[in-house]
Amino acid sequence: MLSLNKELAILKINDGPSLLILVPTPDETYAHFTINGTQAFSIAFTSQDIPGFHQHLTDHKVKVDDIQHDDDHAYFHFHDPNGNKFQVHW
Repeated sequence: MLSLNKELAILKINDGPSLLILVPTPDETYAHFTINGTQAFSIAFTSQDIPGFHQHLTDHKVKVDDIQHDDDHAYFHFHDPNGNKFQVHW
């Protein structure tokens, strides 16, 4: 569920207890942090269909990194229009 108004955007993930709330600000702030000058995500999403979600974001012109594999774990990073870095994993 996505709720938008002029003050904020709220994304409720399925029926779970989590909400992602985005609030506009004139300040230069991000939903990620940096380690030694490299962006590190602070918010991650779980998807059982990593290739499908990756393709969906690509089709919608979202900046996405390549899918990575680490043992039985697959993940990729993407950036929203404001440059915030997120991860999708399974």
